Amino acid sequence: MGKTAWVKPAVVVAAVTATFAAVGATAISTASATSVASEQACLATKKFGRSSTGSRIEFTPCVKTDGRVIALDSGVACFASGISKVLRLRDCRASGTWSLYKDGERVASSSSRGTPYPGPGTYTLMADLQGSGSGRMSDSRGHSGNVQVSAGGSMEGTVTLADPVRPPSNSDSRKRIRSSAGNR
Repeated sequence: MGKTAWVKPAVVVAAVTATFAAVGATAISTASATSVASEQACLATKKFGRSSTGSRIEFTPCVKTDGRVIALDSGVACFASGISKVLRLRDCRASGTWSLYKDGERVASSSSRGTPYPGPGTYTLMADLQGSGSGRMSDSRGHSGNVQVSAGGSMEGTVTLADPVRPPSNSDSRKRIRSSAGNR
């Protein structure tokens, strides 16, 4: 019989939060260790800094929600060209700013944390993202060296989310009650 690997929910939440934080994004609340994005909608992948050799940064920004908060994942990937092939770099980071609009009104941005999910609908995402990556490459003759790639730009598009707004969980309510009681 095969072995089953179990991942602690807190580890999953930490990984999702770290991904959102990579672009200064609003992170999913860690109040509930089982909070994970239940829906996401993404813009088409856009390539920046593309050279004739294939070095580039790609962004596939995704708006995510768990029904309580809304966030952005930059979906960044960095590629560098070597002697005979293009490799995806493991060390790839994103930074920048983004805003999300619903019916012409800004409902979330990279400057706000823990933004409540405003509900189902069509949103306009505007993002100015920068990416950078580095790594070490070698060729078949044993020559190796460090490579770096950086690029970025602006993206705009619409995404549609259908998840209903979910009420705060009991643990969220208890935290709010404790916080407000502690300020008296």
